[in-house]
Amino acid sequence: MKQKIVVFGATGMVGSNVFDSLRRKRYIVEGVSKSGRDETIQLDITNQGDLVRFLNLFKPHVIVNCAGLVGTSECNKDPFSAIKLNVDFVRDIAQYCSEKKSRLVHLSTVAVFDGKKQSSYTEGDEPSQLAGNWYNLTKSLAEPIARLVPDNMIVRLGDTYGFSVSEKRVIGGSVFSFAYQQLRDGKQLGAFVDVRTNQTFLEDIGWNISRLIEIGYSGKINLGGEEIGIGDFFRKIKSSFGLSGTVVDRATPESYQINRTLDLTAMKKEGLRVRTIDEGLNSLLDDLKI
Repeated sequence: MKQKIVVFGATGMVGSNVFDSLRRKRYIVEGVSKSGRDETIQLDITNQGDLVRFLNLFKPHVIVNCAGLVGTSECNKDPFSAIKLNVDFVRDIAQYCSEKKSRLVHLSTVAVFDGKKQSSYTEGDEPSQLAGNWYNLTKSLAEPIARLVPDNMIVRLGDTYGFSVSEKRVIGGSVFSFAYQQLRDGKQLGAFVDVRTNQTFLEDIGWNISRLIEIGYSGKINLGGEEIGIGDFFRKIKSSFGLSGTVVDRATPESYQINRTLDLTAMKKEGLRVRTIDEGLNSLLDDLKI
């Protein structure tokens, strides 16, 4: 019997790439989104009754959680929604998976850490909370809830860049999109000198998640791309697309998550690969003709 998989957040930046990749495999896949566009089912996942009715009807073997409110600024604007989407929803699907013996694949983020560690974060590192940062707080609270499911996989993603499958002219994640727009418009773009990240091409996330599901990976795993200083990343964007803006180094605020890098040893051991930044940017240039 074919496995039945449901992808929540299936029209988002990450979710659309995961949904697209899984649909290419031999699974029965349903995508769920708030909008219901692009062959997804429209559902308000904060409505527990509707959520449970859908799950009981579809009876998924695997739930992939790509849903949530993303980014510090968005979550700080609306902490209530951040809690509902990033914590309460995870509790609801974790309860379903535990009761029905389904598998939960929960997508987490490097933002669960405070950024103060001197070396890259490993799978064994526990989340560290930042007061006043509702994205960090809610995502860090979600991980232990997901781990209560006997059959769970938690994927911590590095910072992302690329495009949504459903809207190929919409680029993300938030840092890349902002940097591109500022440089495109000829503006001066500040880069915090100490900040290091794993820049992770969105399309590769979809392929790697489907591969991890295929091999039955269990537990936590980091998934990220090439490690780079944020200023160097901005300069690669400027160079790759021939943009007119300028990149200026700036001092990093004390409250900022300076270290946003993940240890990728386990990922590489599983044979997973994410494109280099040059490869990813060239793909955007060729495919999207930005």
